[in-house]
Amino acid sequence: MTKPKKHAGGRPTVYEDESTCARVMAFADEMDAINFRSHCSIAHVACLLDVAERTIYRWQEEHAEFCQAIKRWETKRNALLHEVKGMSDARWIFCAKNWTGMKDKQEIEQTGNISIKVHWGKPPVVVP
Repeated sequence: MTKPKKHAGGRPTVYEDESTCARVMAFADEMDAINFRSHCSIAHVACLLDVAERTIYRWQEEHAEFCQAIKRWETKRNALLHEVKGMSDARWIFCAKNWTGMKDKQEIEQTGNISIKVHWGKPPVVVP
């Protein structure tokens, strides 16, 4: 018995150089603090272009001009993140970490006794 052929899945996507990039840049230009929540994720860009999110990432790798358009959109989004009102602190922190590369400051508190052995002169001889 032979295995059935696997279906490639969904319809093929069409990348239109200038039109696709122009739509992403227009989307970035219309983004502001008021409509930020409907323009802020890569899923929103995918909906605008009527493609899957994976397609956006693939197009970024395949088309330099599209990658530049997405970077422009990301830059505007990251700049507006600091102006957006009405986000909870936890949500703002989560978005800032994921989008802008911000990190938590890590502090380590050491408790208990710490002993350090310092040998002056010849090091101790270890006999096997």
